[in-house]
Amino acid sequence: MKIRILAIWLALVCWSIQAQAQDDCSGFYPLKKGTSWELSSYDKKGALASVSAQEIIAAENKNGVWEAQVKNKISNDKGKVVSESSLVIRCKDGEIFLDVADILSPEMIQSLGNMEMSIKGEALALPSKLSIGQTLPDANAEIKAGAGGVTIMTLRFDITDRKVEAKEILTTPAGKFECFKIVYNLTIKTIGVRTVPAAAWYSLNVGMVKTETYDKKGMVEGRTELTKFQIAAD
Repeated sequence: MKIRILAIWLALVCWSIQAQAQDDCSGFYPLKKGTSWELSSYDKKGALASVSAQEIIAAENKNGVWEAQVKNKISNDKGKVVSESSLVIRCKDGEIFLDVADILSPEMIQSLGNMEMSIKGEALALPSKLSIGQTLPDANAEIKAGAGGVTIMTLRFDITDRKVEAKEILTTPAGKFECFKIVYNLTIKTIGVRTVPAAAWYSLNVGMVKTETYDKKGMVEGRTELTKFQIAAD
């Protein structure tokens, strides 16, 4: 499984959403219908791998839980649309959660062909307020793929040791952002087990600005960054 696929997966976990008036969910991931953004993923050589374009098409409070319906369209490096889907992002008590079934990249799904899939796991959570030195909850996802009720392949992803490491200024094609940097370990279990270090940067009222995964020597294996961002008009 290529690391760039995992970078896209993480990018979907770390969604960039804009504000709607609710105090508990205002911060890194407030919700506002019409806000749109673009996340571009690159391989270790810096070549474009794919582009994910997202837009919030609805946001509402359901029994004290804010939910945002997100339209997601992914194009390959040639600009051809390879997948269109919808995602649901939830916010409760100041934390954002993404359903495990919604955080899979279309590339990952395509790699499994037409196999039947069952998915379970713990959603990745992000508080609306971060501080340097803060530790964050782990997350995981397990995918069983097969046919006729028989499991052929099991994939598991564990995100552990999440910690807010620093506050940095990042510049991307979408602009200049003051960000909190969160470091963590990503473990991929298929036939074997591989753990790689990774990092993600978040900006207040913007969300995820950048992610990176690294090899054993600390060299970047893949990255995803915010390349477009537009706040919905009031």
